[in-house]
Amino acid sequence: RDTTFTAVFDTVFTTDNIDIVRTPVRTPVANAFAERRVGTVRRECLDHLLILGEQHTTAVLTDYIDHYN
Repeated sequence: RDTTFTAVFDTVFTTDNIDIVRTPVRTPVANAFAERRVGTVRRECLDHLLILGEQHTTAVLTDYIDHYN
């Protein structure tokens, strides 16, 4: 719903068969569970490491998920 993202921006996603899900108006906590999970991973795991690439990120997050669960 941000005005910086125009309809042309949306067509990029729709051409790749990606559904655009709009958040409710004036609802900053619409996805509070996901925000909490991402924040926990960043604070407990990613803020303490220097990530060197996509493979390193995958390995670190896999180990973190195994430890967390």
